[in-house]
Amino acid sequence: MGDQRQRTRVRSKIDELPEQLKEKVNELLRDTSNTYIDISLFLKEEGYEISKSSVGRYALRSSAAMDRLQKAQEQAKALVEVLKKNPDMDYAEPAMQMMLGELTTRMATAQEEWMTCHLISLEDLL
Repeated sequence: MGDQRQRTRVRSKIDELPEQLKEKVNELLRDTSNTYIDISLFLKEEGYEISKSSVGRYALRSSAAMDRLQKAQEQAKALVEVLKKNPDMDYAEPAMQMMLGELTTRMATAQEEWMTCHLISLEDLL
């Protein structure tokens, strides 16, 4: 029971590809006419055996990361606009609200990831 693997970050085979090829995969993913099977076959032609499921999981993580980045940029922009309109305002309160919102989101995401990880582990046992 003691020797269980601790995951600190998710890494996929795609993360380990050469940068040019990884960028090509990202480009293919942005074009919604490409299926995960198409991308998997493209990678096989390039000499990398990566399943369509791995491509799909990578796409979901990449999309979620881009969504978080865009949301953070929008929040920062909104905070700057509010501060421009109210230069005497204490910016600590809205900044703390933004951080609290992000912390809440991370906690919810962590719970989902934990559940997903454990469900996958249960499926492996069956």
